[in-house]
Amino acid sequence: MELLRDLLQSFKCVTHVLDKRYMLILMFCDYAVEPWYYERGVNFYADGQN
Repeated sequence: MELLRDLLQSFKCVTHVLDKRYMLILMFCDYAVEPWYYERGVNFYADGQN
């Protein structure tokens, strides 16, 4: 945590802390599920489905 604090205080940077499983599921949805819905005329991102 100290390393993260030092980096954020000393450098302009953006960090993300996340769960890898959630990220992999989201990537699968973006690259596989969304095109499948798009081909069928459905907006996968409408109303916060993603």
